[in-house]
Amino acid sequence: MLFILSGSDYPKIRKHTETIIKNLKNRKTESEYIRVTAQTECENLESFLNTESLFGKKKIVFFDNVFENREIKDSFEKNIEGIINSKNFFLLLEYSIPPVFLKKKEIIKNLKKITIKKIEKTEAQVNQNFFHLSDLLIKQNKSALWIAFWRESVNKENIDSIISIISWQIKMILLAHTCKNAKEAKVKEFVFKKSKEATKKITKEKALWMLESLQKENFDYIKKIPKRLQIENWILKNIEI
Repeated sequence: MLFILSGSDYPKIRKHTETIIKNLKNRKTESEYIRVTAQTECENLESFLNTESLFGKKKIVFFDNVFENREIKDSFEKNIEGIINSKNFFLLLEYSIPPVFLKKKEIIKNLKKITIKKIEKTEAQVNQNFFHLSDLLIKQNKSALWIAFWRESVNKENIDSIISIISWQIKMILLAHTCKNAKEAKVKEFVFKKSKEATKKITKEKALWMLESLQKENFDYIKKIPKRLQIENWILKNIEI
């Protein structure tokens, strides 16, 4: 069984994904939960995709924005029909799904077995963005970013949107490290140019660390500390100047 989730409303689509996972775990109390990210070692993928689970347990495998890793994406597409027809549960969350992926013959042939959910931002949400924070991230301006975050996060509803924008910018920097141009990265020219400039200050290794540590904050691993304080701490630890 395969759930495909995408959309520009990052907090809402992620919350919807987490609800599905929680419901699946409640239904299948003996299930084995696995989260796969773009940083997952690719040699482990075959065991994740294997339709047979240890001791007869059902697997819940969450592919969390993995398409930026070409090797994982290729492996997922190679095994797509087995995933769709598996007795296990697979969730694919991508904020932007390439249209060509949804047109694959395996997808078209098995549409009745796939749940596809797309959640886009409303016009009002689109008008409210926090891209000025991503600019401060690129400049590695610690004090300005911390002050801007503190000011914008007074409204608790903004925090997830801010996290999403910062995560997006780090992913763009990673693309700029690995791609030759905007066409190869499949992003707009000005986005790529800005991110390429950022690679002079932010190495690929540092960007990977920043993204991984931010994802941990986003999933509230530290339950007793308010998310706002977690992100403030992340800024202080990861921004240099």
